[in-house]
Amino acid sequence: MRIGLAASSRDELLALLDQAGEDGVPTVLLEANSLLFALQGQDANLHCSNLSCTIRRFIALERQRYSAGLRHLLAMPSAEAQRMDMALSEPTASQWRKSSAPLRDQSLTFHDRSNSDIVAAVKRAQTRGTKVILLLPPRSPAAERTLPDGQVEEMYLRANALANELGLPIFAPRAGWSDADFVDRAHMSREGRERFLRELRAWWAEQA
Repeated sequence: MRIGLAASSRDELLALLDQAGEDGVPTVLLEANSLLFALQGQDANLHCSNLSCTIRRFIALERQRYSAGLRHLLAMPSAEAQRMDMALSEPTASQWRKSSAPLRDQSLTFHDRSNSDIVAAVKRAQTRGTKVILLLPPRSPAAERTLPDGQVEEMYLRANALANELGLPIFAPRAGWSDADFVDRAHMSREGRERFLRELRAWWAEQA
C-alpha cells in the first residue's frame, strides 16, 4: 500500500515487505517499479529509509503546494505560486484523454546494483509464511510512447529477470490496455481497476 504517495522507494518497499511478514500477511504483491528504475525528475529528496519519514515530507510538500495554489486563486501571487502555477484538482479521466497537450517526454533510469537486499527481504518474508508475488503494473499506451526507444521492452525484460532471480511468480498485465483505462500515465481509472482485478483473478486461478 502506498497510502496515496506518488511512489515508494526501494527501501520503503522492502521495509513494508518486512512488516507484512512480521504481521503474518499471507500474500504480498511486491510492486517492481522502484526495484527496477527511477523516473526522470523523480524527487529523490522526498524519500527516506522509512515510510513514516516520507509521509511527513510528502505532507509538508503538499501543504506548500496547496498554499501556493490558494494564493494564486486569490490573486495573491507568491514566488512559489508563480513558479508552480499550481492547480488544486487533478483532471478527470475524460479531461486527461481529451487534452490536446502532449505528455512530457520521460525516461527511465534503470538501477544497476546488487539485488541482495531484495533477495534477503523476500527470503525473510517467505520464512515467516508470506507468499510474495512480483507485480509490474500496466502503463498507459500514451505514457509508453513518451519513453525512449527500447525502454518499455527493457522494463519487462528486467522485471522477468528479477522474478527469475528471486524465484517468484510475476504478474505483469500488458496486452490490450488503452488510454481509457487510465486517468494519467500509470494510475488506472475505474474501468482500468476493474479490468486489472479481472486479469489478476484469472492469473491467480492459473497459478493454483
